[in-house]
Amino acid sequence: MHTMALIDDVKSICDRLASLGWRDLLQQVTDGQLDIQQPSTTALRAELIKPLTQIDRTATGFTDFALDGAKAIEAGSPAKSLLYHVLAAPAVAAGLTGFPSLQEIETIENFVFGIEPPTLAQIRSRAGLTGSQRLSIVVFAYEYRPARDTCTGRQADLAFSRTGIARIGTRPAAYDSANRGFQSEVDDDPFAFRVCPSRFAAFLAVKVRGNRAQIMRRKSTDNTLDFWIPVHKLFDGAECLAGLTLHVEYSCFHYNDKIRRTRTVTLRLNGVPSTAPFQFSTGIAELSTDPTLGAGIVMPVVHPRLVEPAMVNGQFLTYTVPPGSPSFAALEPGASSGVDGSEIRPAPAYVHARTQVRNGITIDLNNQPQRPDVNATVAAGNYEALHYLDCTGDGQVDARVTALAGQP
Repeated sequence: MHTMALIDDVKSICDRLASLGWRDLLQQVTDGQLDIQQPSTTALRAELIKPLTQIDRTATGFTDFALDGAKAIEAGSPAKSLLYHVLAAPAVAAGLTGFPSLQEIETIENFVFGIEPPTLAQIRSRAGLTGSQRLSIVVFAYEYRPARDTCTGRQADLAFSRTGIARIGTRPAAYDSANRGFQSEVDDDPFAFRVCPSRFAAFLAVKVRGNRAQIMRRKSTDNTLDFWIPVHKLFDGAECLAGLTLHVEYSCFHYNDKIRRTRTVTLRLNGVPSTAPFQFSTGIAELSTDPTLGAGIVMPVVHPRLVEPAMVNGQFLTYTVPPGSPSFAALEPGASSGVDGSEIRPAPAYVHARTQVRNGITIDLNNQPQRPDVNATVAAGNYEALHYLDCTGDGQVDARVTALAGQP
């Protein structure tokens, strides 16, 4: 749990970055009004919350800073906080010789929400709640995006989703601080991929109808749907909510049963056991313990290969490819449609069918000169194809905040 005052951490960050070009940059774009190198935390706090009458939005990286942003730190609004914008926006890079870590960006983010800790009553009022309506703790995947990738398209801002997507890989994650993001490429191996995590955080949120929510989907049915809208970020310590000391405890769970579903739903095979490799919940993704990345980072587990042959009792696990299968794979039938027209599938849409197993030996159909037409071979079917196991999975991220139990 965080014990130091946030302003102490903020000062350490400002002091470190000042000599790396950040002090000069911020002085330049504010016509000398903002100086992040201050002799004390008291002086720094006063500097960060004072109004700025001049911000040069023609400078590279500043063109999509909120037009009504007029302070280095605007309480409760990262998008209107100039200091947060410059640290989090990847377009801000010219003339800088060093960049913030993800944990440092998170510290400034928490400071935005905690510089004037609101009461729960104030948050309820801000959210427009009345009577028995309640706030809820909701976990969102989120990131700071340039204007073109936000809901409004008008300014850089935080974008939120109830679903986060992390990417598997064969090498550990690498955070590129200059680009403010994780990079999948590996310089010394063009065939390797780094895992790319997803960032989550708990927020006090309110459920509203689509006609009141700023969303990116723009479906005709959105006005009749409910959306969770974040109001205030939750983080450790006594500076998040007035009168309360919080500890946000994250946990995650992921699950893979692709082969079981493929065999029972797609291939209609009966008697499938519910043991590995058919169902598993380990080796998929875990919460990161890297202190430089901050809290709520769901990190895929690194594996030497993206897929592995599925084995049962030392034998390859196979299925019989049915005749008349589409080219390249066996298509899963029976998809239904969701309310927004999306496909809902009870099993993977495609099953790899290009590795034949004969007498315990695998045969890559892509490399068989006597059968050059792979599509025709797959379409003809009636051979044993190898199942492959991957370590992707679906799951959930939970947040427990004991201090808020029973609160309205």
